[in-house]
Amino acid sequence: MRYSLKKIQTTLGIDNNADANEMLEIDEVIKLLAKAVEQEGVKEKLKERCLFDFEERGETVKVRPIVKCDAFLKRAIETKTIDEEIECLESLTVPEEVVTGTEYQQKYLRGCLCHITDDEEKRPKVNRTILKKLASLTKETVSADFSGHILGPYGSIPLISALAGHPSLTTLDLSWNDLREETLPALTSLVASTPHLTSLSLASNRYLAATAGRVLLLIVKQNKNITEMDITGCNIPVYHAKKMSAMFFLRSVMGVK
Repeated sequence: MRYSLKKIQTTLGIDNNADANEMLEIDEVIKLLAKAVEQEGVKEKLKERCLFDFEERGETVKVRPIVKCDAFLKRAIETKTIDEEIECLESLTVPEEVVTGTEYQQKYLRGCLCHITDDEEKRPKVNRTILKKLASLTKETVSADFSGHILGPYGSIPLISALAGHPSLTTLDLSWNDLREETLPALTSLVASTPHLTSLSLASNRYLAATAGRVLLLIVKQNKNITEMDITGCNIPVYHAKKMSAMFFLRSVMGVK
């Protein structure tokens, strides 16, 4: 990933005599910032927005990105001014967990930070309550309740992706989260990669309808560990709902896989 020197300088409000075509590698960006931080307001701007960390030893200033992710740096530096980017990315107000948080906090935050799109409505925002709940989630956790947060179709994807592959989780509640068709690929991956998951609640996600019915039925068919899926309050077609109910009955009561 390379970055436009002119855009970086314009964003930071520093010397703007750059060659419009000059592109910098990330290491060169960091060197530029190390020189620029002595200018009034630049260091404070970057520290406030937690884009970069600074270490001072005498007259030497060392700079490092807080989030070592090219996609994040592209959003934070190249695409917009810092102020505009912060307005769109509320998640930058909780940067500590990106580096020092638990495994699941880091996965969730990076899922939010690294989702690049020009459509503001599709940009996942960090939910602080979710972040706090993830702090107590360990690899030994068997039941997780993330219901009632109205995360939306894009806000829910980083959470679902962060939980995928959990080694112990058996019960997961994602009800009342405004899940929609856009969430289905993440749900498919979650169930397929989480070996002990047996119960999944998707209740009261009313925009899960015909397409979701087909996908969820396929998920149940392909993942024989699933014995319960609550779709109460969704708009899943009756045909698919009955099919799933029949499979759950055979699995839980008669032991048929």
